Amino acid sequence: MIAAACILAAAGIVYWRASARGLDRRVESPLAIVPPGAALVLSLEVRKLAATPAGAELLKKYAGSYLGGVGADCAARMIQRAESLLLVIDGAQDQLALPEPSELAIIAAGPLEDEAVAACVEQAIQKKKGKPVRTSIGSFVTIRDQRGMSGEVAVRPGGPLVISNGRYLRDILDAADGKQRPPSELERTRDALHAELRRSFGRNAPLVATVTLPSGWLERTLDDADAKLSPLSELRSAALRLEPAGDGFVLEALLGHGSTQAAERVEKLMLELLPELEPWLAEQLGRRATAQLVPRREQATLRLSLHLTRDEIDKLLQAAGR
Repeated sequence: MIAAACILAAAGIVYWRASARGLDRRVESPLAIVPPGAALVLSLEVRKLAATPAGAELLKKYAGSYLGGVGADCAARMIQRAESLLLVIDGAQDQLALPEPSELAIIAAGPLEDEAVAACVEQAIQKKKGKPVRTSIGSFVTIRDQRGMSGEVAVRPGGPLVISNGRYLRDILDAADGKQRPPSELERTRDALHAELRRSFGRNAPLVATVTLPSGWLERTLDDADAKLSPLSELRSAALRLEPAGDGFVLEALLGHGSTQAAERVEKLMLELLPELEPWLAEQLGRRATAQLVPRREQATLRLSLHLTRDEIDKLLQAAGR
């Protein structure tokens, strides 16, 4: 949810700046240039979210509530013309909790002005007493601090814009230039699962997040062989979708497991923990939203569905941003 809050905050600036001139340009999907085998893919289609009063209000609130005066900051101006945003985490290390900069990327698609972006990044680096360095990689120009203290920004005329580092950045730029590397069998499997979750569960919602987890992911993440005894060790996928509905939103979540028995164990764990967590959850989300947190099991999957008012979604996203 923290990742979702960050993407929504950025999207607030996009909508705020773009609403006056309309959002009628063709958008190149950032999904097309994600390297094989991502662990997490979170996408936001700004036009879809801004098409309803509730979605438009949410974007505007995030521009103010989360960014404050950052509307004049370089980071906000870099994406002010983006129309779709993507946050991806590389699946190579299964580090969803604390990914390294070289394992994470933000991709913005839209009619971006490459020279304006490059100059903006260079000025930001100089303000921090750094030394900006420009490099050409394929059709992109990249800008980084020679001190190596931050990520690297890459952009080409008309977009996309990519913020990442190291090998992952190069893989994305190669994919954008038509040089996508061939996937391994595991990467192909993960990509197919992302695509299926987006098709069957995401259903073209303006905000969709999907996670794929191979066997042994929990043991590797915790560096503890005994983690395989946890009910969560058989979690193989997760997905989240947010869509405006009437004067509020529908937030749905899905957890996929390796077997029906594994889903039963996780369902039991959730039902045991929810009463203990209820006071804290009610304080964070409100009692009406908390009362909807009842898992529904369908064979090897668990589902949650929340119908949230504008105030309730505000509380949820504020809690996620803390």
